[in-house]
Amino acid sequence: MELTRGQQKVLYGLLRFPHLNDVELAKKLGLSRVTVTCSKNRLKKGGIIHEQMVPDFEMAGFEIMTTLYGYFKPRGKILKGAGQELRRDFSNAFYMLRSGGHHLSLGVAKSLTHFRKHLVEHHRMNHKSGFLTDKRHNFVLFPLKHTFIHRFFDYSHLIARHFGLKQIPEDENKREKAVWKPTNAKMRALMSFVKNPSATDSQIADDSGLARQTVNQFRKSFISQGIIRPLMVADMSKLGYSVTAFNHMHLNPNIPENKRKSALKKALEDPSHILKVAADLEAVSISVHKDEQSFRNSQKTMQDIYMREKILLEPPNTVVYRTDGSGLMFQNTYRGMGD
Repeated sequence: MELTRGQQKVLYGLLRFPHLNDVELAKKLGLSRVTVTCSKNRLKKGGIIHEQMVPDFEMAGFEIMTTLYGYFKPRGKILKGAGQELRRDFSNAFYMLRSGGHHLSLGVAKSLTHFRKHLVEHHRMNHKSGFLTDKRHNFVLFPLKHTFIHRFFDYSHLIARHFGLKQIPEDENKREKAVWKPTNAKMRALMSFVKNPSATDSQIADDSGLARQTVNQFRKSFISQGIIRPLMVADMSKLGYSVTAFNHMHLNPNIPENKRKSALKKALEDPSHILKVAADLEAVSISVHKDEQSFRNSQKTMQDIYMREKILLEPPNTVVYRTDGSGLMFQNTYRGMGD
């Protein structure tokens, strides 16, 4: 899909500042409001961007971020009633990717007990259906209270490099985390916002059974307090990117935290990394690349940084996915909220 220079700038701006309205974004980019609105409509229609509303996972009642990856046999058979059970396995998954039998999902869980229950069901049903080999899937658990999410599906750095655009710094105003006191009405509104990211206040009111004015007030307060945040997700396959890489890393506990942070900052200079999550002993990342060669170059740079500083105990466990856009889903994490 060919984009004009104005559309390129708007794409970058939408990914960098998804919380701004058209008037605010136009001012930030130095473009007219008409250019921003028309470009945004074209980008949405072309499937390049998808709007999401991401809840603060802890405030929504989740304790753990989960990562599950492994291999599925290509010729399994969905048994009667299994489809519904398998979908329930991923009821709190917000990102799923499959390619050539390899599967990756990121999600959240209310507790370790809740996750283990679904993990057992996941393996049981997939073995029964013939999709799994004898090798179990790998999983990584991140307690949200002790986890650093350094980058969360931020494509703006990659888009800036792709089109040769100058990066615009983020706003400096840091805010304290809100104290969340979820009434029944607030939870209904929150679930509806996340489930229907592009919906108007009137549509959210119909879905949640609340007054439109109440919905409008909740929307403003939720965003200002960080209870939810708008997110634009890019389908990079539309711009010629065909490789998505997942890395699972085991960190060296003997390396001081300041040295880890320094190495991480250096690694994130590579704009290919759209997601980076780390806890004390493990980290995962997702990166997007045009082709195999650009992936190899990026991977070598990252490993050189980490291995030189002895940040990793061993080379990362890496899975490469060939993507054409069809395998990527950014789902709405709302089904487990309010249980």
